[in-house]
Amino acid sequence: MKTIYRVISTLGLTVSMLGWTAAHACSPSHMVMTGEQNYQALKPSSHSSWLDPELSVGLVYAKKKKSRNRDVFTEYANDPAKKPFVKIKFKLIAAISEDYVVDEAKWFPKIDARGKARELQRKGAARPFAFWDRRGLSTPLVQGYSIGTSCGPMPSPTLLPGEYYLHFKKGGRTIGFEIVAGPDDPLVRTFTETLRGSGETHIRRAPNDYFKDMSGYQDFVIQICPSDAEIEVLRWGSYSGPNPPDVVDGHIRLGQESEYDSQSKDLKLVDFLSYQRHIHGPTWQCRAGKRYLVLDKISSPPSGGIGMFFVSPPQHRYLDVVGGHIDTQDILSHISILPDETGRTRIEVEHVKRWIREANP
Repeated sequence: MKTIYRVISTLGLTVSMLGWTAAHACSPSHMVMTGEQNYQALKPSSHSSWLDPELSVGLVYAKKKKSRNRDVFTEYANDPAKKPFVKIKFKLIAAISEDYVVDEAKWFPKIDARGKARELQRKGAARPFAFWDRRGLSTPLVQGYSIGTSCGPMPSPTLLPGEYYLHFKKGGRTIGFEIVAGPDDPLVRTFTETLRGSGETHIRRAPNDYFKDMSGYQDFVIQICPSDAEIEVLRWGSYSGPNPPDVVDGHIRLGQESEYDSQSKDLKLVDFLSYQRHIHGPTWQCRAGKRYLVLDKISSPPSGGIGMFFVSPPQHRYLDVVGGHIDTQDILSHISILPDETGRTRIEVEHVKRWIREANP
């Protein structure tokens, strides 16, 4: 077995050097400060899940009723500016959820040429893995229709008139619009079948179907766990104890067993710690000699949006290997991985590796 020594770095306390004048109003997230991957985006919750019982979906046609310039306050000007708006009436084509209620006509900022081009490009297109993996609902946005904030300009939602949209709502409020080609669009069929609970879909997948969407894998054994002091620095960028580590950069020593289309240099201790705590909770403890299988697949946010502060998209999923098996319930994803006919969720690691290799020859 080949042993690899790897340096794992963090942002440390360099964030404090940025000198924000309005830090109280616009502060970076914890993930910005540690540099860890955004595993929160993959974690289904009562607020974000494809299978949320409060999620309602309808297919609508966005019909243009009229256009008008309306007053809008932008930046910090005393007087409003005139901006073009379009009033859209929603024609209900199909209530995919029984409780879906179509919205009344609304005024939307007029979509610009670039936004129109992006929408038409998405029309009828298959959604990428990340859309399903992180429940990446989107709505077209336009700049210049609202007052700026200390975090930068605030985009406003808009729509492209004359097109079909899947309209997603939660608790009666819009959480996303996805443009589709019409009633026969595959995306419409997917959500119709999902809400009926019939068979496999993009949201509910058999294990081999899910793993074939991975890019690669790594299989390793932890040889030395980090100290409590190193963990505190990695997690918080500082140390409050009496004996701080000599360096901010922690080291981890791994025994590398196998890898495929995945780079060992990309694995970071801060991501490993974050992933385990998302799965097992804050009481999880590192154990030397423990084996893990890493699934490798970048799950970028819709349209590549990262906001003012960069947060690393989730890429590596660190799964416990016990008796040569992993448990699909340890995989953070908004995609539900179906158990076998007996309800079993454990799968042989060698099967997982084979499926990934076959999908990435």
